[in-house]
Amino acid sequence: MTRTRTIARVERIVILAIVIVFGGVVVAQVQAQLRRTASTVARASTAAVATTLEAYRADHGTYVGATPARLATEYRLDVDGTLRLERVETASYCAEVAYLGRTWSQEGPASRPAETPC
Repeated sequence: MTRTRTIARVERIVILAIVIVFGGVVVAQVQAQLRRTASTVARASTAAVATTLEAYRADHGTYVGATPARLATEYRLDVDGTLRLERVETASYCAEVAYLGRTWSQEGPASRPAETPC
């Protein structure tokens, strides 16, 4: 009877160890997917900001005067994450979007979004 109890305890410990290992794998996969999703959202938001800034320049002849609030109000820009216009000059800009720890930026008007701050 003691031997049976010992085997049952060992089985429980083995099962618990397997559950813990699988749990760790699942958590790691979920975290990786969240990072990929955050990066995708930040990149898409950065591209939307660039398009909106081009519309602003077409209307005003310059990027000067563009602010996140003004772009949201006048052009209905809705960004997932935090938008910062790091540099806004007559013919160029650097816009940055941060979302869940991922930051993408775009130097405008001719560059592509990059996963770096301005």
